[in-house]
Amino acid sequence: MFNSNKKKRILLAFAFFSGFAALIYEIIWLREIHLIFGVSSYSLATVFSTFLLGLVLGSYFGGKYIESRSSLKSVAKSYAFVEFGIAFFALLVPLMIFSVTPILTFFHNLNLELFSFNLVKFVLSAFILIIPATFIGTTFPIIVRLYAEKRSEIKEGVSMLYFANTFGGVLGVLSAGFFLIRFFGMNFSLGFAVFLNLGISFFALRMSKRYSNLPLEKETNEIKEKFSGKINLLLVLFFVSGLTALAYEVIWGRLLVLYFFGTVYATSVLLATFLLGIAGGSWIYSKYFRRASLVNFAYLELAVSFFAMLGLLVYFFFPENLVEGFATSLSVLFLLSAVMVLIPGICFGIIFPLVSDYVLHRRKSIGFTMGKLYSINTLGAIFGAFVAGFFLIPFIGIKISFIFLSLLGVFIALIILFISNHSSLFSYVFVGFTVLFIFTTAFVIPSQFFGSTFKSDVNISYYEEGLSATVSVVQNFDDGEEFSRIYVDGQEVAASTPIMSLDSKILAHLPLLLHKNPQNALTVGFGSGGTSYSMLTYDLEEVDVVEIEENVIKAQEFFKELSYDVLKNPKLNIITDDARSYISLTDKKYDVISTDCTNLRYGSNSNLYTEEYFAILKSRLNSEGIVSVWVPVLGVREEEQKILMNTFRQVFPHMSVWYMYNKLSHYFVYIGTESELDIDFSKFEKKFDKLEIKEDLEKVGITKYNLLNGLFLDEVAVNEYVSESKIHTDNNPVLEFPKLTPIEKSDYGKNMLSVYGRKVDPLPYISGFVDEFQEEKFLENFKYEQEKVARNLILGHSAMFKEDYNNAAIYYSQAIENSDYLEKVDV
Repeated sequence: MFNSNKKKRILLAFAFFSGFAALIYEIIWLREIHLIFGVSSYSLATVFSTFLLGLVLGSYFGGKYIESRSSLKSVAKSYAFVEFGIAFFALLVPLMIFSVTPILTFFHNLNLELFSFNLVKFVLSAFILIIPATFIGTTFPIIVRLYAEKRSEIKEGVSMLYFANTFGGVLGVLSAGFFLIRFFGMNFSLGFAVFLNLGISFFALRMSKRYSNLPLEKETNEIKEKFSGKINLLLVLFFVSGLTALAYEVIWGRLLVLYFFGTVYATSVLLATFLLGIAGGSWIYSKYFRRASLVNFAYLELAVSFFAMLGLLVYFFFPENLVEGFATSLSVLFLLSAVMVLIPGICFGIIFPLVSDYVLHRRKSIGFTMGKLYSINTLGAIFGAFVAGFFLIPFIGIKISFIFLSLLGVFIALIILFISNHSSLFSYVFVGFTVLFIFTTAFVIPSQFFGSTFKSDVNISYYEEGLSATVSVVQNFDDGEEFSRIYVDGQEVAASTPIMSLDSKILAHLPLLLHKNPQNALTVGFGSGGTSYSMLTYDLEEVDVVEIEENVIKAQEFFKELSYDVLKNPKLNIITDDARSYISLTDKKYDVISTDCTNLRYGSNSNLYTEEYFAILKSRLNSEGIVSVWVPVLGVREEEQKILMNTFRQVFPHMSVWYMYNKLSHYFVYIGTESELDIDFSKFEKKFDKLEIKEDLEKVGITKYNLLNGLFLDEVAVNEYVSESKIHTDNNPVLEFPKLTPIEKSDYGKNMLSVYGRKVDPLPYISGFVDEFQEEKFLENFKYEQEKVARNLILGHSAMFKEDYNNAAIYYSQAIENSDYLEKVDV
């Protein structure tokens, strides 16, 4: 035996570091599995629910198992074994993911219905995660039993261990999201967590030698199963409370993404804030609650409902001008998360030890009952995540979901007050006040949420909260013309504006014109449908589109000037799936693959810019196939631009970088080919001169000559520009973790000027002329474009970036005067 206080401090340290490691595992495992299973709502819910299910099984059977142990020494040895098991199976997860990939590929290629394929994903994800997650779930009831040797220590043990374990999880999330993965990569982070579990296992085994070998104290018959019906009803309410907790978290995440684009920082801060609230709540219960009262449970549920609606109100009236630079946004993210999430999290953190304390004092077995309580609450969380993601948000929307969950909390409180013997008039006044506040708030706030995206002078034409994202279409006037823009979670992905129209068209035309004989094509992301339509102007057998959110497809009706009736074309095949998952699993190959992933900070988009992703694209190409990738210039630093380029170069060493200079556009197009760039002009011209193709390109100001002169960097120029740059990989996703400083407006200019200054002459790459007459005509027109138009446009763009607007106007005027396709320069 050893000093009781020292023992408790050691167990609290075990709980802290175990929670720290567990949340690192959760983040890493989810990231690894998403690379294969995808990040669609179905995949997210499948993986998340499997992880939680493991916690349920672990806590339930772990509690049952330790009640069969004969002494605390054997319980302590069991704890050491469980921590070792976590480390062992955590190391196996990457191998297990690799092992199930061929199985997942087999079922994918059977073309199963969506439900059937998601069932396969569930089974495989369960195979991967269920064992390590079960071991993690087993730790809590065991360590509670080691802490609470006496029944009088239950309250202190549950609340303090829950606090330590959850607070460890908070720091684990923040460490993984802000530090470990960013600076050391996924593999190191996994190894660090394994080291923590092995360390706990080692010291727990040593500690077990100091426990008594005497039999565990058996409960006397004086402790009976009192109020069994009341307890069972309480457990049902405890389940529903867990359901509301995770449902709120899912909806909070959907709201924050509208401001912060679902960056890894936003996800980490949201989860950490919620866990911090839970940890703080459990500590508050230990220090300030004398006994477990059902009335307090009711008050806490009412407080959750009240502050959840208050947070929604604050969110709606949040000053948009606060969300500017990235560093500023990060501090604002912490503030907004705290306002929306922290107090409800504290309430949920108090509820768990309160209900546990209340029930444990009325049950015989500590370990088994603790495991059962943990299981019930976590099982509720599983249902909460599913209900919010698959039913509440898609069918009734974010606002009504908040109202529903808040009223559900009030309903829980009413039942608790009804079965409690200590309710008062104040209790029911509190209920009435909360209901009044819920409906008042519901009346004030709108049903549509856009974050800081839209100005007040726009017309909202379309708004749908889908399974994966919130999709909006707005229409506004600019210089007397009406334009439509489509947003996904507040991120503009396509528009009918001149520059965005050029964007959608060129991703189709450039690779298809460079390819000598394309038969099929794949485009990643539907957007406005403009890319799909332009691809179908060629004599292709079929065009596949991968789009993760169905509501993006439904919004196509607002972009008929770009995509016409493309959805009616029988050659178009729409695949609703995560892009990386589909491309990884399909056995289909393409002549052209175009990928348009917009903001690389949004959601999981950085996964679509890694070396491994580009390698997957290459593996899905037919011989002489071409990959074209839309790459942002605006919103990234030059260092990040070099990383993007260098990463693509690792897979496509013969890459080239293209820029459509006829407008001041904000993106490059990377072209990846198997061999050195070789443009057969005769085939190029034959396709270009097809009436439908020529008219489609003329609408965005593209001619044969300015298109071919859009080659800015060849493979030699790329190598010189990016030779010392890092590479963005799945293991080291450096682009997913930007510097915590604002991106200046001048960074856009630096990015463009660095490429302008290295522009190469495309002529050495153009051949295949039918005769000398064709070649002479081409050279005459091409050199005129280079010298009279392109030179002035590029100088004008450069002057714009340097804020030398007078010279920019002069250069633009000269370009317009010398051109037959320019009426103005869109900037």
